Amino acid sequence: MPIWNSANVVSETIECIQSGTFKNIEIICVNDGSTDHTQEVLASLSKKYKNLKIVSIKNQGPGPARNIGLINATGEYVSFIDSDDIVDCDFYEKLYKEACRSKADIVAGKLAYQPSSSEREQDLEKYYTNVKVDNRFFYRTFTTAIYKRALLEKNKILFPNYRMGEDCIFAFKAACKANKIEIINDVTYYYRKTKNKNSITRTQYVDSKCLNSKFELVKLFNAETLNQDIYSYEVSRIVISFFNSLWSKNLSFYNRYCVVKKLVQLSKIIKSDAQYDFRIKNEAPILYKYFQIDNFNLLSFIRCPASNLNKLFLNTIRNSSGPIVFYGASNFLIQFLNKHKNKLDINNFFIVDSSNKIKSVNGIQILAKDSLKYIKFNTIIICVIHHQYEIKRNIENLLTTYNLQHISVVDWLNK
Repeated sequence: MPIWNSANVVSETIECIQSGTFKNIEIICVNDGSTDHTQEVLASLSKKYKNLKIVSIKNQGPGPARNIGLINATGEYVSFIDSDDIVDCDFYEKLYKEACRSKADIVAGKLAYQPSSSEREQDLEKYYTNVKVDNRFFYRTFTTAIYKRALLEKNKILFPNYRMGEDCIFAFKAACKANKIEIINDVTYYYRKTKNKNSITRTQYVDSKCLNSKFELVKLFNAETLNQDIYSYEVSRIVISFFNSLWSKNLSFYNRYCVVKKLVQLSKIIKSDAQYDFRIKNEAPILYKYFQIDNFNLLSFIRCPASNLNKLFLNTIRNSSGPIVFYGASNFLIQFLNKHKNKLDINNFFIVDSSNKIKSVNGIQILAKDSLKYIKFNTIIICVIHHQYEIKRNIENLLTTYNLQHISVVDWLNK
């Protein structure tokens, strides 16, 4: 059990396991550098339960924490639980009995969300339909399973060091090496979605490692012979989640740029089909439109101080093979043009803002947004100042209206 700042909930999880019907069990708690009083809570519980082992490490993330647990495990089978989830009292007994009966390397139960919702239930229903076709896809609910420790050791299967998605990679690798996987129909594990905001596996953390985990998972899919319908569903689900993360209020522009670059890489390795295209087109139409553009990799999100814009714009203009449109934040652009008007070919670019009227500032014409219908261009730079939803709205409108080859989004700091 990886634990980080879970002092308020970890007791309930441990007590839940201890009160279960399966008694021949060891519980290994890996305190991943908690800064609250988690250590004190665990120390108190270890006095009460002799089968409770505590390992304290510097904060490394859920993957390394679980690996430490694996190294310290001695049982025939191992399982993983998050520090704020709960299981049925007969969870481990049911899975272990099935493992003994079937001689399976992996036995998994079913998961339910607390609190539940129709969206989550629909997703789980589709998910378990896919698992029936190919039980390797149980990986998304990897904590509902027990794994034969010898299988993991023989194949050197460990958790990669990612902040998110490391569990899916671990479970899918294990499933691909397993001689036999059994899925029981009982709901035995309860994922408490909002119980502990500090949970080591709940913290929303989008960075390059998080993106790399999803990318690695798609490569693992590509390396296996999988049902195409399930492949299309699972991969499109990953791609759409990538795309939707672009509009998170808390996502920095650097990480937004990382998301886009990873989407570019994904687009080049995905084995798409009609079902995949249908899902992308219906659930992320902007993304679908972009996937039709050869120069998809030219999409970029840049955050910079206004003082650095001169170099950025000059380089963009020099490297462009066709007319350029600067869209929005026209006051900054006017300053830029006045400073460099002797170096630039005014005929090679246009300034357009969101107004409905054409205007002139210091002799430089600023076109209305409707003018885009009549301008021939293949590059557009959307200029915004910290308005995430404005970015999304502008991209939606522009992509659905024009056949663009190159979009850059500049979010500058007004300093």
